[in-house]
Amino acid sequence: MKISFYETKERIILTKYIKVKEEPYKINDRKIKIEDDTIDLYKEIIEIEKIIKYKHKTEIILLKKVKEFWRCITQRDTYSYRKYEFDLESNDKLDTLEKMMYYLYENGNNSVKRSMNQSFYESKGTVLSLNYNKNNK
Repeated sequence: MKISFYETKERIILTKYIKVKEEPYKINDRKIKIEDDTIDLYKEIIEIEKIIKYKHKTEIILLKKVKEFWRCITQRDTYSYRKYEFDLESNDKLDTLEKMMYYLYENGNNSVKRSMNQSFYESKGTVLSLNYNKNNK
């Protein structure tokens, strides 16, 4: 399911990049159903305010219960460490590297995330460093 979102303090707008055949509906304050997909929302909503259907996408406008910005669209999953077992002997080294970098970023503190973003941005995508002090100089 490919869904993007943008938001204001009062609303969150979900965009699904296919034309939906069935009307989306609210299951409860934190879940909505869009065809075969159920989305567990980050916080509570009041209702689905409007559904706008375009030729290649569908926008679903939701009213938030509490007027604030969300950090993401869904609740953060609790990851088990088993999900991040890195098989260094694997033939798919790129997949292993991506999993490791994702793990470091997701579980790192703000300093680690800032450092990774800064090094990646300053090197135009060629370097990814975790050393914040080195990047500050």
